[in-house]
Amino acid sequence: MSFIEVSTIKRDISRHELFSTFVSVKSLEEKWESFPPCVLIKETVPNLRNIRNFKVHSDDVFLCGYPRSGATIIQEIIWLILNDFDFEKAKNVLADERFPILESLKDTNIFHDGKVIIYTDELHRPRTIKTHLPVQFLPDDIYVKKPKIIYLKRNVKDVAISAYHHIVDDLHSYTKLQEFLQDFLDDKIVYTPYREHLVNFENIPNYENILEIEYEWMMENIDGTIKKVAEFLGKEINETNFEILKNFIEESNKVRQLKTKRCEMPPEFLEKFENFIKNAADVKSEFSK
Repeated sequence: MSFIEVSTIKRDISRHELFSTFVSVKSLEEKWESFPPCVLIKETVPNLRNIRNFKVHSDDVFLCGYPRSGATIIQEIIWLILNDFDFEKAKNVLADERFPILESLKDTNIFHDGKVIIYTDELHRPRTIKTHLPVQFLPDDIYVKKPKIIYLKRNVKDVAISAYHHIVDDLHSYTKLQEFLQDFLDDKIVYTPYREHLVNFENIPNYENILEIEYEWMMENIDGTIKKVAEFLGKEINETNFEILKNFIEESNKVRQLKTKRCEMPPEFLEKFENFIKNAADVKSEFSK
């Protein structure tokens, strides 16, 4: 018996090729029946059962969040704190190998035809694992072993702009930013709906082992972020390692900022996104009642 329901997404002719790679996936499990479908890449779907059955350890650390939320910095902080500040390895081994994305479809020598789950299962513990999946598609074992989860969230306007550049660079499917933003608001972009992705993580039932980090706060408070993450992970940092880690993160961020493409939100979408944010707050309020 299937635990998911998969359907196609209504396509815009001008973006037919892009939308043909996306599908809408709904969990049929009773505990998730009120959760809306999520847009996923079609090739991800056959792997959802393997992800669902992935064996989780209590000392795992999961970094979760919607794509383009700015995970590069926080994942380095997490990994270095858990790996005795091995800066040489951090510099010389790809982040995707140290902090694999559970649903990754990348075909590399490390992942062997995209079999990232096998690779992740064999990682040295404590394992650091990243995922963009919404709560209803996380491994079932998470709710049994209760590993630490760090959820990164970012201003949705910045997420949308960053996602636009990412998808255009990879697929060249949009000629106008406005087209992409409307599809984002209409829940047609991969991993949408954004609101529910955020709110459902903030309201996981009976799950206290979770830390929320706001990207904007993190960027203004690298010191505070390091201390907060270390405390959550139950690790102490001496002054020397703290300063080296801080400098490492700040230098990495300088390089990253040089590569970052920037553009402003079109004026006609500012109000739409303000309403979008307000609606997300309303959804969160309903959960808390």
